[in-house]
Amino acid sequence: KRTELDTGIPTDGEKQAIVMAGANEGIMASMLAFINPGDEVLIADPNWHHYKSCASLAGGVPVEVPTREKDCFTLNPDEVGRRITRKTKMLCITSPGNPAGGVQSRESLEALAKIAAKHDLVVLSDEIYARIYYGPEATAPSFYSIPGMAGRTVIINGFSKTYAMDGWRLGWTVASEEMTRAILKVRQYTTVCVNTFIQYGAAAGLSGDQSCVDGMVGTFAERRAVMLGGLRAIPGIQVAEPLGAFYVFPNISSFGKTSAEIADYLLTEHGIAAVAGSVFGAAGEGYLRMAYSCSTEECRRGLDRLKGALAKLGI
Repeated sequence: KRTELDTGIPTDGEKQAIVMAGANEGIMASMLAFINPGDEVLIADPNWHHYKSCASLAGGVPVEVPTREKDCFTLNPDEVGRRITRKTKMLCITSPGNPAGGVQSRESLEALAKIAAKHDLVVLSDEIYARIYYGPEATAPSFYSIPGMAGRTVIINGFSKTYAMDGWRLGWTVASEEMTRAILKVRQYTTVCVNTFIQYGAAAGLSGDQSCVDGMVGTFAERRAVMLGGLRAIPGIQVAEPLGAFYVFPNISSFGKTSAEIADYLLTEHGIAAVAGSVFGAAGEGYLRMAYSCSTEECRRGLDRLKGALAKLGI
């Protein structure tokens, strides 16, 4: 039902959905179900590293597609097309994305759909941040909703972001009946099932009043504005505007140090936690991932401290 609400595509939960022990398991089970040794998997760079690791564990070959700050690090269909080979089997889309919060436009998803159809690709669409979206609709555009794509797409979703249930380790996949049966063949030999009482709690979250989600996203939007304004006021920093998730990915390359060096400096000398962009791929070098999942006041305090810390480095 949640997938129908988010994508507009009728979905039979009993035949097309599998409950997983977190979205991580959904990604791993899907990779094992569809990737054969030597198959290539297209993954945005920078991106959450789990995709590359799971592809490798399944015997596949991760192929990173560089993304750019001017696109808020979303996949450019032309860049994807240039990396297609006869071995390409899967395309991974994360929208909204991690680490930059970029959202694929519907137009870009339509272009990616043409590539997927032409080359008969399986598409892994990670939509765990879909409802943490600052655009005009309630959810970010979904690849699954593009005409003709539901039959080749696996949606990855979970409860850790929208419902702040990260410690519960509960997620799900949605795909066609045929693809779901293939994933289930792997799933029954991993964790077998998710414990029952957690599933009751999750069902209550899905079926209950959703005003708590709306309120949380509204608060994130306020913090996003605070973070963007504060970062853009610091000399030497530029930052793309994220349309989803709860991250900003500022460009700190003007300070003459690697992202890892700056992240270590900020943590050890100023008590500011940020993740080096290089952790997410080569295209992430020169950036830091910062999360605004803390309080608004902590965001403001952190920005003040960051301004002073970077001033000491100079430009």
